[in-house]
Amino acid sequence: SSVDHCLVDCLHNIKAFFIWETVVHRMLPNLIIVIVSVALLMRVFGQKYRTHQRVQW
Repeated sequence: SSVDHCLVDCLHNIKAFFIWETVVHRMLPNLIIVIVSVALLMRVFGQKYRTHQRVQW
């Protein structure tokens, strides 16, 4: 509705809220995905190294 649209526009004019929205809802999820993906790859490669198996994709 127009009230919701106005509220969102008004909140985005508040700099602290805009920064919070940007960091928490846009940047942080991507950063978490990258970190978890790298950690999973490191775990797989480490396990393959310990068991002396080749990595086959």
